[in-house]
Amino acid sequence: MAWLSAPRTPAAPVPAEVRRWHLAVIVAYGASGVAFSSWVSRVPALRSDLGLSPGGVGLLLLCMTLASFASVSASGLVVIRLGSARTIQAGSILVGAGLLALGLGASVARSPVAAAVGFAVIGLGTASWNTASNVEGAAVERALRRFIMPRLHGAFSLGTVLGAVVGTWAAAAAVPLAWHLGAAGIVVAGAVAVAGTFLRADRAAGTAHDGAVPAAGEHPPSSVLAPPRRGRGCRPHRNRLRGPGRPGAGRGGLA
Repeated sequence: MAWLSAPRTPAAPVPAEVRRWHLAVIVAYGASGVAFSSWVSRVPALRSDLGLSPGGVGLLLLCMTLASFASVSASGLVVIRLGSARTIQAGSILVGAGLLALGLGASVARSPVAAAVGFAVIGLGTASWNTASNVEGAAVERALRRFIMPRLHGAFSLGTVLGAVVGTWAAAAAVPLAWHLGAAGIVVAGAVAVAGTFLRADRAAGTAHDGAVPAAGEHPPSSVLAPPRRGRGCRPHRNRLRGPGRPGAGRGGLA
């Protein structure tokens, strides 16, 4: 039982830039939850303002679903092209613009077509935003050397609670959709735009590709979305049967 009394090595202190990076990723996840629950909590008001049947509401949601499918299909290429930080910022701006368009289309223009456009823009921004957030989350998890992904998804859940509470109050106070969703879109896009300046997955990956040594406590993310580089691939190990006159024949003939 000597191992029970062995002194434990204290964990290395986390650099301040990695802590800021961690907080920025939490903001990205939480803001996504706020944006989601903001429009979900106002679906009854949306239906009332547009005079839609349940089938009409379903068609509006279908517009967002199709846009999300198209966006998530291309999100890997978008992240490679723009980087995860810029993709998160661009996605949040799209979601904010979509929330504003949805609110204006429902409570001002009273146009189902305008509301459908807003839903489509929200779907385009949400899918790419979430994909890039997972890239940043995996990268900061490696930098911290501990599992934090459940907490990041918990931040999303807390964001949905916050957005739902505000949405419930807005519905009870009969706040017009344009004001509520417009304000939510501005807050979400602004918060993520600021947080995006502290995201480091792209810089960590660039440091690793350049061959430099990462900063203390920083580990480059796995390049799951990046194309493979030539000359760095893995070569498969092959077992060869050895003949009677070769070494290893007396051990069953396998090297």
